[in-house]
Amino acid sequence: MEKMTSIKSDVLKYIREYYQVSLEEVCDKTKIKIEALQKYESGEDFPSYPQLEKLADYYNRPVFFFFANSIPNVAKIQVAFRSIENQYKVGLTKPVRELIEKADMYRLSLEELFAEDPRVCFTDIIKNCKSEEGLMDVLRAALKLDLTVQGGFTRPENLLEFLRTNLFENGIYVFKDSFKNDDISGLCVYDEKFPVILINNKMSFKRQIFTLFHEIYHIYLKEADIDYTNGYEETKCNNFASNFLIPETDLLEQIERIDVVQDIDEIDNLAKRYNVSRDALMYRLLKMELIDKDFFNQNRVGSLRKANAMAGGNFYYTKMSYLGSSYLNKVFSSYYSGKITKSQVGIYTGLKTMHVSKLASKMMGGVF
Repeated sequence: MEKMTSIKSDVLKYIREYYQVSLEEVCDKTKIKIEALQKYESGEDFPSYPQLEKLADYYNRPVFFFFANSIPNVAKIQVAFRSIENQYKVGLTKPVRELIEKADMYRLSLEELFAEDPRVCFTDIIKNCKSEEGLMDVLRAALKLDLTVQGGFTRPENLLEFLRTNLFENGIYVFKDSFKNDDISGLCVYDEKFPVILINNKMSFKRQIFTLFHEIYHIYLKEADIDYTNGYEETKCNNFASNFLIPETDLLEQIERIDVVQDIDEIDNLAKRYNVSRDALMYRLLKMELIDKDFFNQNRVGSLRKANAMAGGNFYYTKMSYLGSSYLNKVFSSYYSGKITKSQVGIYTGLKTMHVSKLASKMMGGVF
């Protein structure tokens, strides 16, 4: 059976000591002999893929965690946890902490995949931005997103994938997951080279797009974040997302052509122009004092969830949606060019080796 000779023994030892568990405890839970565990941690021997999976499950880490070139900066994530807790005055639950750690694991995988391939850094793109307006201008240019393009997508999910692809090329990496928590629409982990955004796939596509720009502003501020969905809070990041997606100058020009602003058909037409939800458009109008609060409350849709959020779907298409085409193309191109092994493809996609071929077939239409 193939041994995982690329794993880092110091990472394996580090995570055990991080959780303050003994070799005997790991042996008891994973059924891997203690003598073998000692050799894995010292670098004298290497586990098989099934053994590595057992260790990953025990430590609640994705398999690719153990292939990091350096010991992961868990302390950095703990600082992010405390910062978020202080900001929102709430303690983070274990599932939320695991989502943040998952986002950081994606960051580690990107670091590995692009180790020999210099990438565009978002921090370099925005280094001369001195204001929100400057950031918006740079973003629109980098993402090739003028208002004609933004409003030209008939389906918001297609706009979302357009944004993910262009963000990937500009140094922001967007993944999706089922958060099993309607209180959070997304989060981000800041890194100078590989900042990661993780979006709740249960939210409507228009909400996911809004969350993207909310989190981009946190990355601009060099912050980790969790985007809670408890109403339209007056925050700098929500304002940025709203101002970016619905530019004030253009909105005022459109309103000049309307006889009555408090008309739901006119508002729906405006929302379609910017590819945003009715609620997002009305919220913007409310803040500009162009509609009143009673009209807003009477006509808002209110639901952030997708209508088919619980319907399920094809496992492989779901995986492709979560990881994104740009990331998967990088993984598979690295494999076909001989830079990584089939086992490593499984590591970077979070799939067992037996499922990797099916994913390749679904995505690329060929044999893996």
